[in-house]
Amino acid sequence: MANVLPRVYCDVSEGIPFAGHAARSIFSEVLEMAPVSKIVYGSDGYALPEINYTSAKLGKQALAQALGTLVTDNFIGEADATEIGAMILAGTARDLYRIG
Repeated sequence: MANVLPRVYCDVSEGIPFAGHAARSIFSEVLEMAPVSKIVYGSDGYALPEINYTSAKLGKQALAQALGTLVTDNFIGEADATEIGAMILAGTARDLYRIG
């Protein structure tokens, strides 16, 4: 839907804190289907600080692995992976919510 509808974004926040090892697969699949400019991520921890920390750590690690695979497979360059990671982790949400 995010690929064809201009005001629909793909938020992967809900699944990551509870996905464990599958977090990388979630990012890989989303990167296959949605435009990178329409993928957003947040730790989705709302009650316990430990969930925020764990989810942020897991999310960043899983995204780095998924993007690293795309670099290794020569689909994107390292500079592109860095830019895409920054967009998913913060840039797109900042633009979407007009922050900063």
